[in-house]
Amino acid sequence: SAHNSFVRDGSFVFAGADKWTLNRPALYVLGVYVSVDGVVVDSFYDTFGLRRIQVDPTAPRLLLNGDPIAFTGAAIHNEQVTPPVNGAPRGGTPLSAPQQLGIVRQAQAVNVDLLRTNHVPANPFLLMLADRLGLAVWEEIPLNHFTPETFSLVMQRGLPQQMLAEMALRDFNRPSVMFHGFANESTGVDERTSAMTTLRDLDRRIDGTRLTGQAMYGSDPTDPTSAPLDVAGYTFYYGIFYGGPAPEPGTSNALALAHKTYPHKPVMVLEFGDWLPFGGSEDAQRQVFRKTYPAFASNLDIFPAGYVGSAVWWSLQDYWTDVPGIVVERFGLFRPDGGMRAVGVDAQTSFGRVTTPVAAQPRVVSGGQAVAVPVPEPSHFATHLAFVLVFPCVLVGLLVAGMLALRRFRRPRLRHAT
Repeated sequence: SAHNSFVRDGSFVFAGADKWTLNRPALYVLGVYVSVDGVVVDSFYDTFGLRRIQVDPTAPRLLLNGDPIAFTGAAIHNEQVTPPVNGAPRGGTPLSAPQQLGIVRQAQAVNVDLLRTNHVPANPFLLMLADRLGLAVWEEIPLNHFTPETFSLVMQRGLPQQMLAEMALRDFNRPSVMFHGFANESTGVDERTSAMTTLRDLDRRIDGTRLTGQAMYGSDPTDPTSAPLDVAGYTFYYGIFYGGPAPEPGTSNALALAHKTYPHKPVMVLEFGDWLPFGGSEDAQRQVFRKTYPAFASNLDIFPAGYVGSAVWWSLQDYWTDVPGIVVERFGLFRPDGGMRAVGVDAQTSFGRVTTPVAAQPRVVSGGQAVAVPVPEPSHFATHLAFVLVFPCVLVGLLVAGMLALRRFRRPRLRHAT
C-alpha cells in the first residue's frame, strides 16, 4: 500500500572510476526504477561523487583521496545581501539556485575552497553547486554558545541527535560535504565531551564518510573536548576580543598550544576576522588579516611539519544579527553592493597562493563503468520445505497426544472390597 515501505540493498562494482576532487569534481548519476509487471511506475535520480577525506594516520594533516590538502575558507550565511537597502544587506532567505550561485561565485573570486555554513545545515542548492564546481563544505548543527546546562538538557531530549540524523541523511550523497560540525563556541567540559562522543558515534553509524569536529574558543587552546572528534577546530580573535591590542603574539602562541594539546589532529581555524565599524576605514580590517593569517599559512598541513588544515575568514558577506546594539555585522570580504573590500583583495592574493583557481573545463565524459551486483530475489523454498516437513510431524504429535489422553480418560477403575 501507499503507507508501506521496504528496503532493497544494492552493490556496484566500479572499473576506472574518476574520483571527486576540488580541481575535477567528477559526479555520477544513480537511477532507481520501480516496476510492476514490467511497467515502470516510478523513478528517482541523484548524483554522487567518489572521494575520501581522512586524517593522515602518520601526521596531523588532512588527506583527500590520499593527497595532503589544506583549505582556505570563508563563513557564509543563508541570507539575501544584494541588492542592498540603505547600504545594508537586503535580508531574507536566498531560496533560488541563482542566488546561491552568487554566493559561490564570490567565494571563488577570493580563492576560497571551503565554505563553513553559519552554524546550521547548508542550503540544498548550495551543496548541489559545490558538488559541481569543486568546493568543500563544513556543515553543522545549531549548537551555538551552549552551556553545560543546555548540553545536558538537549541531549536528554534527543534534539541534537535528531538534527544530526536529518542533516546527515539529507546530504548523504553530497561529496562536497567533508566535515560535520557539532557545536560552536560552547562551554563546559564533561557535558560537552559527552555530547561530542554521542554525536560522533551517531554520525559514524549513519554515515562515516565525513570528518567530525566543533569550533572551540581559541582563547582556550587547551580545551580537551575535541578528543573524541577527528579534527580540532577553533575560532581565533586575538587582538579583537582577547589577547591584547594586536593579533600577535597571541595567535601564534595559541596555535602552538592547540597543536600541543592535539598533536595527532589537524587544527582547523574555523573563524578569524574583524568587523568594519560604520564610517570606519577598511584598512583596519585588512591589517587584521595581514597580521593574523601568516601564522596559519606558515603551518598549513601541506608542509612537512604543518598541522593547520584550514584558515576560514569570518565572513564572506555582511549579515543581519540579533546581537543587541549591532544590527548588521560588517565582517564581509564583500560589501553589500557586491564590491570587494580591501581585505577581500588581500584574501584573494594570499588564499591564491594555496588554492589554485579551477579553470572551467570542457565537458568530460568519465571512462568509468559501474555494474550492479545482482541481488537474488528472496527464495521461499526453505519456507515451503519447512512447512511440508514440520506440519505433518506436528499433526501426528497432536493426534498421538490426543489418543493417549482419551485412553487415560476411558481406563476402568477397580474398586477394592473392604
